[in-house]
Amino acid sequence: MKETRFEGEEFIHLLKGEEEYSRMKIEGEGCLVRKASPVRLCVREDDPIYGFQQECIVMGTLANLGSGKAILEEDILFPSPSSAASFVNGKRASGLSFWKTSFGMSLGMAMEDMDIPYPASWRKHR
Repeated sequence: MKETRFEGEEFIHLLKGEEEYSRMKIEGEGCLVRKASPVRLCVREDDPIYGFQQECIVMGTLANLGSGKAILEEDILFPSPSSAASFVNGKRASGLSFWKTSFGMSLGMAMEDMDIPYPASWRKHR
């Protein structure tokens, strides 16, 4: 596999109504959502995102701020950009378009521009 040249680079997303960016850093073949990132809570109890967010609240990893908002109390590693984006967004999201560089280019476009293939593990977790 070609080495991911984005290793350690931070990508961002500004949730609607938030002042702070959610931040994600590529770590190996995973994606680390950074402590203090704003998170939108999932409201559908039948959605796996809801269950994982509630588990994180109980464990103290995610602080419920009320009004459907939360904030990460510590970093969380996800297997793909899409699973990280879905957790932050509170509903399914494509990580390749959700996460942006500081210049506003999507992760997918940046990878395409640099001819970097997606790690095989990311395809399993879209």
